Amino acid sequence: MIIVLFLGLTLRTPISMCVWSLMLLCINVCLAYIVKRNADSRELDNGKLWAVMSFFFSVPVVALYFLMNKGLGVKPSDKEAKTVQRNAVIMCAVALIISVAITPLFVYENKQANLRAEYEEANGKAYLNADGTHYILYDKMGNEYAYDEYFMPLYTKDGKKYIDDGNCYKCGSKFLDVSQVRVDSEGYLAQGDYEKMKEIGIPDYEFDDDYYYVWKDDKGNYYYNPEDCSWDKDGNLVFRWQELTDFYEEHS
Repeated sequence: MIIVLFLGLTLRTPISMCVWSLMLLCINVCLAYIVKRNADSRELDNGKLWAVMSFFFSVPVVALYFLMNKGLGVKPSDKEAKTVQRNAVIMCAVALIISVAITPLFVYENKQANLRAEYEEANGKAYLNADGTHYILYDKMGNEYAYDEYFMPLYTKDGKKYIDDGNCYKCGSKFLDVSQVRVDSEGYLAQGDYEKMKEIGIPDYEFDDDYYYVWKDDKGNYYYNPEDCSWDKDGNLVFRWQELTDFYEEHS
């Protein structure tokens, strides 16, 4: 029973909830049966009531039943007592075996739920790491970062690495204002006066009032907001959001 209650605290998916509910149902049926057989063997008048209460309220009611009815009723024969005890032991053993046997299912379901949560919380398009235990992000050079890493470094085509400190991008003693920094179609940092470029709003597929923005220069080149950009392990520019992915594939 302790194992079942512990597993109940880890529920993260509908499958786990269903299995856990079935486990509780089976255990409570066993407890109700034990109480009913014991009450019948002792010829107690309230056996059905105690059995029903044991089914709905489980172990506390069973303990209360034996405490309140201690010494009451007819003493069951040795044979009847042994039969009840044997059935009780068998049922408890079966419930324990089932609980232990399905523990891996709970562990697996909990792991998958954690991975889904990591993916939803990721600040970009995330990928599973080599052993499949966590999600990670990649930068343009294929370096790995934690899935919740907020500020990703940007690289210029000549290999210079710029770090976003929240207010500007810096590389050594050189600083770039965030308003002048975008990512080009190859995934590299591109500096320019984007206020003079054409700003294109890409509608969100789910929310009509939300937009993703892309900038287009006079030569037909497109530039993307760094916060919307991600990379795969080979350094290819990718997007978490399908709207930007469709636009990029159409215009690349």
